[in-house]
Parts: sequence; C-alpha cells; structure tokens
Amino acid sequence: MMRKQKILHPNWSLRIKKNWLIKYFDSFGGEKVYNSSESTILKRQNRYYQELIVGEHISVQFFVDKNQMIVLCYCKQHFYDDHKKPFLIKALTTLNLSDRIKRKIDNILKRVLCFYKLNGFNNLDLVIDKNGNVYLIEINARPGLSVNIISRLYKSNHFQSKLNEIKGLGTLIIYSKKKITNNKKIYDFFYQISKSSNYSELPIKDEIIKKNRPICLSHFTFSKNENLEEKIKKISYKFYKELSKYENKY
Repeated sequence: MMRKQKILHPNWSLRIKKNWLIKYFDSFGGEKVYNSSESTILKRQNRYYQELIVGEHISVQFFVDKNQMIVLCYCKQHFYDDHKKPFLIKALTTLNLSDRIKRKIDNILKRVLCFYKLNGFNNLDLVIDKNGNVYLIEINARPGLSVNIISRLYKSNHFQSKLNEIKGLGTLIIYSKKKITNNKKIYDFFYQISKSSNYSELPIKDEIIKKNRPICLSHFTFSKNENLEEKIKKISYKFYKELSKYENKY
C-alpha cells in the first residue's frame, strides 16, 4: 500500500539486519522492540527487522465518519532512556507543528484512509527526520493512550473545540519499579488519588502489578516553554515518593 501510494516508510526484512530494530508481531506501546545489536535477544520466532528512522516521533489522532476525516490532535511521543528498550512509551504530549508538516501528514492521512476504509477513532505513528520528511511507522485502528488526551481536549463538544495554544496536555504512563500488591497497606493511596482527575486506570483492590508493568496513567498540563522531560521526571518522582509513604505506613 505504501509503495503504491508513494508514502515514505521504513524498510523491513525477515533476515537479520545490523543496526535495524527487532520487532515482535505482538509488540505494543514500545514493548518487544529492541536494537538488533542486543545479544540478549535469543528468541527468533514471530519477529522481523525494521529500518531505524532517526527523527522526532509523533502521532496524529483523527476521527473518520462516512469517509469524512477530522484531525483531533498531534502528539509528541516520549520514550524511556533505555538502550535495551529504545521505544518504550513514557508519555504523550500535545504538539504544535508547522503548516508545511501538517500538509504532508494530511496527505498521508487521506491516502491511508482511502486505501483501508478506516472508520471511527484512529491514529498514525510517524517520524519526522531532520530534512522534514515524514515517515509512516504504524497504523493504529484502536488507539489507546491518546484517547485520554482527546477526551480532555474536546470533552463533550463533539470535536468543535480548538487546540489550546497556551496550555498543552500530556498523559504519562507510570510503571512499577517492583512487584506491587494493592492490598490494605497501599489501597488508601490509590483511593486518595482516585478523587483527582489527574489520574486514571488505577489498579483495583488486591490487584497484583508485576515489575515494569503500568500502574496507572497521570494526566497533566504544561505551558509553551516548559521543559517537558523535566516535568515528567518530577511527576514520576512525586508519585513514587507518595506511594513509598503508604508502603512504609505500617
């Protein structure tokens, strides 16, 4: 499809390719995506190699109804600084793009929409390289994380709102640093933060969360010139600090 529609995209192969990415067919959210140089990757089934495109990773969220498309927002993808898992999603934040880049993305959207007959909520993962070329990485017909930002942007306005240029919106995935059981000891913590609209998808009572798995989502706003990476670090640090207080409460 991408070749026929003349859409830039990374090459892929089932054969070993040095300095490419290894992707498993069941990967999601950056999980099971590795550098091909990682010698610890032993399992060779159900995976393929994808050319590494260097640039800014973004996603575009859009809604389709009867072949009519509305772009809802553009988001920057933030990844954890982990060479073993280079594309493990940490957060999404709304993003303003130049009109030139928006036109290129819009052209890709129209071609993808026409080819796949998409409907409802969708998003595309894209990479913008240093020369302003836009590469299509993935088509997601069932977006997950970005739905939280869309719902906060538009609320009940049926997509009539305009993006807020003063305040941006972000959603952070908070991962567990160790195995956590939401027992009586820390249940109060999650109950307290459940009262805030800044958190969602919190664990239920007695739920067991394995190490390095998502605990919940944290939602935040940011100003135009704010350092996003620093803000994300502060939000994470505050969460873990408060959680530890409840863990050591008794």
